Amino acid sequence: MNFKTCTFLAMMSMAATAVAGPFSLAAEKSLQISFGGTPLVMEEALVLTSAAKANPPVSLLRNPQTDISDLGGNRRMYNIYGETDGVKYRREVSAAADGSEVELAFMAHCPAYQEHLTDSTIRYQLRLPLAAFEGCTYTALHGRSRKLIKVTGTMTAASGRIADAPIRQIAFSGQGRQLVIDCNPKGVNTHGDYLPNAVIGLWDLSVEDDCLVLSQPYAPLFFGGTMAAHLVFYEGTHEDFTRRHATNSYDYYSELLPDRQLVFGARKFGKQYTDAGVNAFSLEKGFGWLATVGLRVSTHRLQGALYSAVRGNGEASFRMTGLRSGVHIITMVTGVGQEGAGPFSVSCNGRVVASDLSIAPLTVQTLSFPVWLESGEAVFTFAGDWAVSTLNDQLLQTSYEDYTFRRGFWRHPDLFEPSVMFSSASYAKAPEFAVSVSKYPLPEPGQETAAPLKSWELPSSYAVFKPGEDWRGRANIGSLGPANNGTFSEFNTPELIARRVQELKADNLNVILTNGLLSRHTFPTHLQRVEQNLADFVRAGHPHGIKFVDHQDHSLLWDMDSGFRVLVANMPYLQQTVDGQLPARGFCPSNVQYFAKYVDRIVAHVKATGIDGIMIDEATFHGLKFCGCADCRQAFTADSGWYLPADECSPDLFNKESALCGPGCVGGRSASVTSGII
Repeated sequence: MNFKTCTFLAMMSMAATAVAGPFSLAAEKSLQISFGGTPLVMEEALVLTSAAKANPPVSLLRNPQTDISDLGGNRRMYNIYGETDGVKYRREVSAAADGSEVELAFMAHCPAYQEHLTDSTIRYQLRLPLAAFEGCTYTALHGRSRKLIKVTGTMTAASGRIADAPIRQIAFSGQGRQLVIDCNPKGVNTHGDYLPNAVIGLWDLSVEDDCLVLSQPYAPLFFGGTMAAHLVFYEGTHEDFTRRHATNSYDYYSELLPDRQLVFGARKFGKQYTDAGVNAFSLEKGFGWLATVGLRVSTHRLQGALYSAVRGNGEASFRMTGLRSGVHIITMVTGVGQEGAGPFSVSCNGRVVASDLSIAPLTVQTLSFPVWLESGEAVFTFAGDWAVSTLNDQLLQTSYEDYTFRRGFWRHPDLFEPSVMFSSASYAKAPEFAVSVSKYPLPEPGQETAAPLKSWELPSSYAVFKPGEDWRGRANIGSLGPANNGTFSEFNTPELIARRVQELKADNLNVILTNGLLSRHTFPTHLQRVEQNLADFVRAGHPHGIKFVDHQDHSLLWDMDSGFRVLVANMPYLQQTVDGQLPARGFCPSNVQYFAKYVDRIVAHVKATGIDGIMIDEATFHGLKFCGCADCRQAFTADSGWYLPADECSPDLFNKESALCGPGCVGGRSASVTSGII
């Protein structure tokens, strides 16, 4: 029976399926997804293709276990799972109750030292009928997470590999339908570009005979590894990307760009701001005060957003609409002149965010907090003797991108899981949403460099060894195997550890750089397991003369595993832009409180594992605009006697010729010093 015949029979059987929306799903016996009554996905497969080309491909979906469960009446989940030929796997598919979308999650795990798997290819794939897409125009996105590339075309039997590269999304239009297949529903903040052991947001899509084949391949090496991915099918267009995703670009060192920046009271301000002043709410503008009686403007200097403020005594509410659904970071910055403010409180949508706030004269206060905003609007209420200079909104992630806050990788948390990575237990605890309040002196514009410039010596430190015991000059460095994508679960028994140590010794390696889970702090539920595995390797390796140096990142708060959960729980420690106090996706190396916590954690880690050294990476600021947090500003003044500008219009900011802020100047040297402390 050929595929076209299977498609026809499936269409007949699916005609009897109730369709609450554009999508319907049947997966009791085999996976079938229809869209508007037309078959969309007709077959799935998990295939092992041996490195020995003479061997035929083998199906790994042989006799899987099945589970059909309802999730609070909102979704019916169809799971298959099991272990075949040493490969553990699970696939979960579910449709929204209203039929608006279908979500698929897949994971497979290969253990280490499986000769029949090493260098073979494991491929999970879905077969879609080409007839359902032929003649449709499409817009696809591909490329690295830092820069997505858009391609367009028309689907034909000769289309071959779409985009000639793995894709992140494709939107089809034609045959009376508009369909999007999102291959990266968690978004580019995950930086999921490489296998193994990451949630990969890149899938291959190719025309093969009378089918479109959507596939995810992995060729495991000797250490094995996990392949994991999601797909979401929904009715929509390419333009829905900005509704469902917070950003189309993520780089290690980058700003978390704001959706909206409003200024209150200033006459002259930076181009990033929109004037809100004391204006009443406007539905057209999407912001404004619900009542303007009692509002007044207080001005210390005419230029600069933080040198003026809208003030009031009593209660006043400011409304914003047109917000994207998701986790937002709201930052309210208030600069006051000779007239202080407080006490006052701030609420968001009826929930008190901060209370008993007071601001002394000539002071800047930054209040930042994360909040779920689902309805598209927010009402901020000020009560007491309050003041506000700017209100900033950054979207951390959309609700569509949530696979860690209110749920995990799997919708059903109580079934077999193939890997220790992305386990449901990692996301079971409700995340903590912390509030950050910080303050620094408001500099007098134009007088930032009035005081004499202090001189200082750059401190340095280095390891001290007893005579003859410095092993670094004789280091022949290697790794455990999986390099940056390791999970410390590859060699997880005494036998596997002993075998790997013997191999390292046979390769004449005497220093091992253990560089898995680099942003160790974004994997909090794995830390105890990682330390135990490292300690086991140290005990096994030291008798053979092997030293161990652990490689970790310091500042990155990308959406790796629990990265964004860690970010919202540590708001007081984030880097902030120098021209607006906007938080970044990274810890500040100069934050005094965080540095103390970090040192304590590293010392405890060294004691628990017995490692011989540590390589700390990414201990840096995240771009030209960083860092302007209160700790950095006050440390800069203490070291130099000068002040970083608080006026975003200052001619010194981002000025290559400035003695204050240009490259190689005092500000640049201060950044180098603070980065080098770690």
